[in-house]
Order: sequence, then C-alpha cells, then structure tokens
Amino acid sequence: MVLPGREKLSGVVEVDETLVGGKRSGKRGRGAEGKTLVIIAVELVEKHMGRVRLSTIEYADRICINKFIKDNIDIGSTIITDGWKGYTDLKKMKYKHITEDKKVKLNEEEITPNVHKIVSLLKRWL
Repeated sequence: MVLPGREKLSGVVEVDETLVGGKRSGKRGRGAEGKTLVIIAVELVEKHMGRVRLSTIEYADRICINKFIKDNIDIGSTIITDGWKGYTDLKKMKYKHITEDKKVKLNEEEITPNVHKIVSLLKRWL
C-alpha cells in the first residue's frame, strides 16, 4: 500500500497518534504494553480530507514524530496537533504549528476530527 516517490502532504495537515492492538489489561494510553503506536497525517483540502499518511513509530517522542513529519509533510505547511510535547519542534523545523487544547475543545468539537475518522477506519479494518 505504499507508492514509492509519492509527493509529500502540503497545505493544512492534521497530525495525531493512536495505539492499535485491541483491549488489554494494564496501563492505558501512550505507555500501554503490547500495542503498536501509529502516527497519522491527514491533508485538508477545502475543509475535506485529502491524502493520508500512516506509519508505525516506536515512541511518541520528538525524534520519532519529527522524522515522520519531515518525511511526509512539506516544509512551510500548517500542522494542527493536540498539545502533546512531542510536537514542540515543529516551528523550529519551519512548519506553521497550530496547537488545539483538549481541555478547551472538549465540549465543543474534536481537535483533529479527520485524523480520528482515519483512526476509526483503521481500527475497524484491523
């Protein structure tokens, strides 16, 4: 499902990460054992979903996130994320970075709704 030499995403791009691997007992969230961490980027084209990029990453840290973003998104693009500390280098990397605060948006609308649609489809497919 990978096309070599494909163009990077550009413009406005939502980015978030998720865990896949089904329900398990123990710790939940980013530190859960026995699950695979997947990072997702969705290009927005006139408020609709455009192209999508997914990749497994070892950790939700700056190193892994920065590599995924550099490999998949054009410099100068606007990236929308939640407030996770792994996204702190985006402005230094010459991206425009919009951080949506989960606490503020919780009762209004989703922070990265298009990424969440892709996550839902991925988990349903798996």
